[in-house]
Amino acid sequence: MIQLDFTTEEEQHLREEVKKRLADLEHEIAHTEALNFKDMLKRRREVIKKLLDKLPDLGTPAT
Repeated sequence: MIQLDFTTEEEQHLREEVKKRLADLEHEIAHTEALNFKDMLKRRREVIKKLLDKLPDLGTPAT
């Protein structure tokens, strides 16, 4: 298990970057016709969503 300590500002930037990546993936999935590639993007999207869910809320210490 990895444990990282972030300042509130670092945490905010990380959360924003992950959300941007998620939005980019959503756009790419919507505009992709190749089924194998689309499936890979969907799996990647799920991993990123799980990562985002694991990030603590801003201002809330991680447990």
